[in-house]
Amino acid sequence: MEKRSAVYILLKALIFLGVYSAFHFGGDVLRLPVFTVSESPWEHFKAGFYAASLLVILEALRLGIKREVFSWGRFFTSRLTGVLIIPVLLFLLFYLSVALWGKIIPAWLGIAYAVAITLLSGLTAAYVENELLDFRWEHKPILLLLAVIVYIIALYLFIQFTYHVPYYPMFTER
Repeated sequence: MEKRSAVYILLKALIFLGVYSAFHFGGDVLRLPVFTVSESPWEHFKAGFYAASLLVILEALRLGIKREVFSWGRFFTSRLTGVLIIPVLLFLLFYLSVALWGKIIPAWLGIAYAVAITLLSGLTAAYVENELLDFRWEHKPILLLLAVIVYIIALYLFIQFTYHVPYYPMFTER
């Protein structure tokens, strides 16, 4: 698979924002645990992780049908890396604002900031995924294995902490 254009990266980030929003607000309508079940920071990271994971599956199906993927190893490793950095970016960018300015008020400004950091996280992940397509993952199978292991651990934690919420500030609403 060849690297994608800046337009593709921007489009993917906008689609990520839409899918993230569906995972964020879907819990209010469908009451399924795959969606956010509270307004805690952890649930927002979970929404980003699940949204990015779903996009990988959809992108793989679309590109597989079009036969555009030359190396599935490079494709999935670059995409796993993108999925794994989404929650990290959401965490870093959100808490950067807390460190710099405290609570963002008025509420509309806080919402605008949340949308902006979600879009920026999607843009960053899509850019990193695109750049990693050039990396020769097939010569570094341990890196692929590590990415898969970290993904499985993250998936387990997002599932586990949906049903058994630990009492720490990251997992509770304020």
